[in-house]
Amino acid sequence: MAISPYKLVINQLLTMYFSPHLAYFITGHGYGHGVRSCAIINALPLSTQITIISSLPREFFQREISRPFHLISQAIDCGCVQQDTVYIDKQATLATYAQINAQRETLITEYATLLQKLAVTLVIADIAPLAFPIAHRAKIPAFAITNFNWWDIYQPFLTDYPQYQHLLQQIATDYALATCALCLSPSLPMQVFPTRHEVGILFRQGAVKRAVIAQRLGLNPAKKWVLVYIGNYGLAGVQWEKLAAFNEFEFFGIEPLENAPANYHLIPADKVGLAYADFTASADVILGKLGYGLVSECLGLGKPVLFLKREDFAEYDCLKQRLLKTQQGIEITETQLRELAILEALQTLCARDYSPVTQNALDEIIQLINQAHKVI
Repeated sequence: MAISPYKLVINQLLTMYFSPHLAYFITGHGYGHGVRSCAIINALPLSTQITIISSLPREFFQREISRPFHLISQAIDCGCVQQDTVYIDKQATLATYAQINAQRETLITEYATLLQKLAVTLVIADIAPLAFPIAHRAKIPAFAITNFNWWDIYQPFLTDYPQYQHLLQQIATDYALATCALCLSPSLPMQVFPTRHEVGILFRQGAVKRAVIAQRLGLNPAKKWVLVYIGNYGLAGVQWEKLAAFNEFEFFGIEPLENAPANYHLIPADKVGLAYADFTASADVILGKLGYGLVSECLGLGKPVLFLKREDFAEYDCLKQRLLKTQQGIEITETQLRELAILEALQTLCARDYSPVTQNALDEIIQLINQAHKVI
């Protein structure tokens, strides 16, 4: 029996005004926060409307999200201003966030009004501080979903730049307005959030696709495979041509490497139809910069990491200790990477077996979000 046009319109209006509507504030600091936020968004019921507020590019969300969403392009925080993949410009970071914070009243008023107009029922942030006063002004509950916060990251910067103490106090005040922080593991203390709930490790699932990758990219399946991820900011002066001497290894990654030899295989933009986690699952070891996404994915898939030492970023030691706990990682210096003095470390990591984490935090996160909507 056909449904009348009148009933279709009524159903659309009911969906618009009575279905859950989630506003997700996602930092533009790299893609790791976006990747894990998109994993959560994809797992939510299709009846939940999604509005994203972020400075990450639309093309990124179109690749990562497999459901309808609305994007508002807005820089709501600045993360860290990077000199390269290792070093942070601490003064520029604090100065940039101070510029954003100077617009706080305008941003809070504008976005609180917008969220009310859109009938948003829940705010989630990873991990823009201003999301919480916006939600508070709009009288909407707000969750943080993260393993660190900008207060913990910026606090050590005050040793060199104490004039920004007031800015850190404002960030702490903003975070204190969160209804609850769902703390991903491994995490920093997160004490700026009065209410915290541990949810475990959030990671993307991947499948071993060595035959497909070997065929499409030309890797030798008989050799050990190293997935390279140095990050969006890169690192100058690495002698990538020396990879040619690593006869027992094949290397592959999504970033073009300067002077890369024949045993480095560039993953094309379409990823030959595979998910990035499939490349992680198919590798024997990961060479890269530590971030939550890389570490959690390697823990979830049972993969070792040869990782580059980072400076002035509080999250680094937390992630490093989690890998060392299970002997699942080896730290290398900037000099070691530049000179490609990594053969022994690669061989050591490839000689061990690693047990994957069996419980993914995703299910509990979705359950908690759905419960919050029911309470509302």
